Amino acid sequence: MANKGTLISEINDLLESTVSSEAGKKEEVKKKVEELGKLIPDTRVYRVIALTLGIAVLLGVVGIAMLAGLGKMVPDALTALASAGVGALAGAITMK
Repeated sequence: MANKGTLISEINDLLESTVSSEAGKKEEVKKKVEELGKLIPDTRVYRVIALTLGIAVLLGVVGIAMLAGLGKMVPDALTALASAGVGALAGAITMK
């Protein structure tokens, strides 16, 4: 399977040469577009993951700040969960 850059340039070349209504060229463009679509991940899934992890991290940080502001001891588990959430969020955002 080709990479995205190669496929995009091939599709552009095919589209430029498909000014006429040749059925074979149209099918070739359609196949290249479908192949490109397979390389692009489902962004809705990544958005949901990032949003969920972002909310979890935000709640963890707010919880830590509230406990520290009230002069109470912050549980190590809460700090660990917030840190793990930040790591997971970074991993999800940079996922290829």
